[in-house]
Amino acid sequence: MKVLVCLLVWFAVMPIGVDAQTAPPAQQAQKTSDEQAKPSTKANHKERMPIYTAHRFPLVPVWLDIRAGIGYSYTNLEMPSAGRVNLSGAEVPLIADVAPSFGITAEASYVASNVFNSSAHADVLSYLIGPTLYLLETRRLRFYAQGLVGGARVAGPITVAGPSYFVNRLSWAAGGGAEYRLSHGLLWRSGMLYQKTNFFGSSLGIEPQNDFRFVSSIVFLLREHPHH
Repeated sequence: MKVLVCLLVWFAVMPIGVDAQTAPPAQQAQKTSDEQAKPSTKANHKERMPIYTAHRFPLVPVWLDIRAGIGYSYTNLEMPSAGRVNLSGAEVPLIADVAPSFGITAEASYVASNVFNSSAHADVLSYLIGPTLYLLETRRLRFYAQGLVGGARVAGPITVAGPSYFVNRLSWAAGGGAEYRLSHGLLWRSGMLYQKTNFFGSSLGIEPQNDFRFVSSIVFLLREHPHH
């Protein structure tokens, strides 16, 4: 009995042990508060990202000028039984400059005229696209060279009294010209080109033609890159 009483007294006065790995409740509450107050590293990285990167379209070049125009087109066309025919009409160029010395030009032109000193009609519809190189530039004047490829629909009679025919085939052109800046956003553009087309020959077979073109257009600036 005395032994039992001694054991009870020993357990009553013995201090309760604390686990070394378990922090007191006050420290746990402070740690939880600090973790909630401190934002995550991933969230901080997102907040530091520049806003413009989320809205930038990756396929648009940094340098991009877009211009469109309308103007006059003249073609000296080779035709069988008529020698050479002078045609005139309109052209519409669309130019995208992607660098200070390089651009892409697309153009459509239509020229027409009577042939054989009669009511017989001939016309050419061209649709071409290709690179443009800017060779020399001053304050208002810029010289260029270009090569274009696409198609051309050539229509007209083969003989004086014969019906009209047409050929729509691959065509290409090469040449150069100059641009003159009239004001900010407005230019005058002219050039000469050699163009290869196809039409029926005197033997009714399709033959290549050697044509010469002159173009002159008023060009409007639609989009200007921010580095001007």
